[in-house]
Amino acid sequence: MKFSIEEMDAIFLGGATVDELAANSRKAKQMAKDVGKTIKTYTMINLVIGDTDEAAAATAESYRAGFDEGALHGMMRAYGFLDSEIGKENVFVKKARSGFISEHAVGSAETIAEKLITLLDKADLDGLMLIFPDYLTGLPLFAEKVLPLVRARFPEQAA
Repeated sequence: MKFSIEEMDAIFLGGATVDELAANSRKAKQMAKDVGKTIKTYTMINLVIGDTDEAAAATAESYRAGFDEGALHGMMRAYGFLDSEIGKENVFVKKARSGFISEHAVGSAETIAEKLITLLDKADLDGLMLIFPDYLTGLPLFAEKVLPLVRARFPEQAA
């Protein structure tokens, strides 16, 4: 975090809960302020949008069923976790075992919108990086069904 504040204009953060994510965002912004800088904070979120919550949950479960332990091991090595973290169920590993490496929302357009609104309301972030299992179908679905609900909650930013 210190390196990002010293060298970057933005940082991607995570947390086990929305409250932890908010605390991490506030910490980064305070650290930047303490050295006379500002920093933008973001988080990644995977969106699995279905016609219903149940349909989306079934899709997400298919990803979990295909979890690749060897790929997780390789990813941990690439991120520098292998030597000190292997065998421990830290937040990063726990999220990866869910089938998603970052925060995720699974459900209908309404459920997804509620999750995004909660993140934007409570996590003290400047933005979100949205990840879709299939961008060709997910992005248009998001634009048509989810984004209008989020914009309705934040009309001043939508303008």
